[in-house]
Amino acid sequence: MQPQKVGYDSFEIIEELEGGAQGRTFHVKLIETGVPYAMKRINYLKKEDKERAEKEISQMKKLESKFTVKLTFSFRDRTDIYLVTDYCEKGDLRKVITELQTLPEEERVIRVWTILEQTIKALDFLHCNGVIHRDIKPANIFVMIDGSVKLGDFGLARDLEGNYYAKEEGTKIYMAAEVFMFKRMDYSTDIFAIGIITTELLTGHHPFEAPNEQAMIEKIKSGQHSELPEFVPKELKDLITAMLSLDAQKRPSTQQIMQLDTIKMHHKMQEEEKTKSLRQAVIDAVEGILIHYCPRCNLPFYKDLGGNLIRCLCSCIWCYSCGKEYDKKSIYDHFEKSPTNCKLFDDELTDKRCIREAAEKAVRDWKAKNSDFTYLTIDINEFAPQ
Repeated sequence: MQPQKVGYDSFEIIEELEGGAQGRTFHVKLIETGVPYAMKRINYLKKEDKERAEKEISQMKKLESKFTVKLTFSFRDRTDIYLVTDYCEKGDLRKVITELQTLPEEERVIRVWTILEQTIKALDFLHCNGVIHRDIKPANIFVMIDGSVKLGDFGLARDLEGNYYAKEEGTKIYMAAEVFMFKRMDYSTDIFAIGIITTELLTGHHPFEAPNEQAMIEKIKSGQHSELPEFVPKELKDLITAMLSLDAQKRPSTQQIMQLDTIKMHHKMQEEEKTKSLRQAVIDAVEGILIHYCPRCNLPFYKDLGGNLIRCLCSCIWCYSCGKEYDKKSIYDHFEKSPTNCKLFDDELTDKRCIREAAEKAVRDWKAKNSDFTYLTIDINEFAPQ
């Protein structure tokens, strides 16, 4: 349950985080609940600062989805405004780029396809809502605890009301040539940045690498990107080459990329893996109800629904209701003449209800941690009897 009103003193600052197009960002903890968040501080004194902050808040509310970092709170404090969002436990793609270089090439390619598929889905959500991000870079693609990625930092995101947005803003080494040459940005400039990031994920290097920023910009303007290594499959090479095309018209749209066979295959593979994970979460929860341990030898056993006569692996015989041990003969006398009203069979509906509640809770908890796959379903009746 969220507090009704929060302010600066509601949070404990843990550390400052890197990145952010505007303002400073901190890893914080909400004192009342202990829940971690990321808190971004933005100047809110000058008119242009206020307009910029209000646009970012508006975009975050408009774009709230499973594909984007969620804005949970916003509040003013003196001359600043604070945006409190999801805390992404695994950081951003800058860390992932480094980690991927330690993997075998085949495994690295598989991971890159998976990240690309999720990033393109997130970007497609923006573009379908008429928004260009304008600052796509590794620091603005965040990794959640379940390994899924989300787009964040919408300080420069804008609605695309015409054919292009006529203002140059963003991180220069992730900008397309037309931004420098014609001062124009559209959906294809976001795609260009994705092409750069995908190359970095594969190789650990920027495709327009040069001694300094200006030299990199000159390479971008002339389309002089590095060749991809031999281990990169042809389909992925062709896609990256198209995304990095000097001609913006030759770059694929998010919709076109999502129709690639490999992208669709990786999405299906992800769904299958996540479905297995969901099933296992339910199995673990149900077994927590069905599996019990002998109080004498601590060996596990399954308890029959409604049954109170327990025979475990160590040959102990005892009453589940009162926990007392008996021999084969006296156990039945116990149930017939029990002073504690122990019964051989209770109403098994109580057990069934507990099992079903545990299974349903397991599904809810799993979906809370796997926000990209909340649409997946399994048949609860397979695990929990009605």
